[in-house]
Parts: sequence; structure tokens; C-alpha cells
Amino acid sequence: MKIYIGVTAYINPEGVQTPKSVTWEDGSVYEIDRILSAKERGFEICYRVLMYGREKVLFLDKDKRWFIEAPQDA
Repeated sequence: MKIYIGVTAYINPEGVQTPKSVTWEDGSVYEIDRILSAKERGFEICYRVLMYGREKVLFLDKDKRWFIEAPQDA
């Protein structure tokens, strides 16, 4: 399940977006320390990022909306 989130991103002159911080559903804002990788995945871009020492995966969909995938219950 997709959970849409707010993202503050830098957009360079060529139009490439680089996420800088994330705003979760509860309004908490977290800075992104580092981009580990960015890969196109179909119509989405998948960003592996490091925030406060924890790896997270962010997605930018074809409609330019940012989301994370909800954790799967075991």
C-alpha cells in the first residue's frame, strides 16, 4: 500500500529532482542525510536514502507524487 508523503526537493537546471527532507503524515520533518541510489522502476523513480542512520526507500511516481510503501505485516 502506498503512503503519500511530503518531500522537499532540489531541482537542478536539467529538471532532476533530489529529495532533501521528508514530511511524514503526522507533520514530522526529517532531513535526508544522503542519497544511496536512485533508479528508474517502470514509471517511478526509487530513491534509497539515509535518514538519521536508517535506510528508507522513497518513490516518485509518474504524477510527481512522493510515497513510501507501508510495511507488510508478518
